[in-house]
Amino acid sequence: MMDILSNEDNTEIISWLPHGNGFIINKKKTFANDVLPKYFKASKFTSFTRKLNRWGFTRVPRGPETGAYFHKLFRRDKPELCLQMTSNSGNKYQTSPMQQQLLPN
Repeated sequence: MMDILSNEDNTEIISWLPHGNGFIINKKKTFANDVLPKYFKASKFTSFTRKLNRWGFTRVPRGPETGAYFHKLFRRDKPELCLQMTSNSGNKYQTSPMQQQLLPN
């Protein structure tokens, strides 16, 4: 997600919220059709949102940031916090993609 959000080509499609503690997908169809296939195996938006849920992201249901996604360890100014994120996929010891890149083989 950090790669997607840091890519300036995607800023009209998906962007950080001004405070940097969450992000919002501004153009869902474009995101699903153009961005998802570049970064993920599944290119369906519903599959992507399920994956966000498994990783502990929550979606804002109403208010000024309706539709935005948050995770306490996913912040624009502290990408190193992502190393502490875990997936609830059933594997108790699931590592994040960022952790996998940093771990030696």
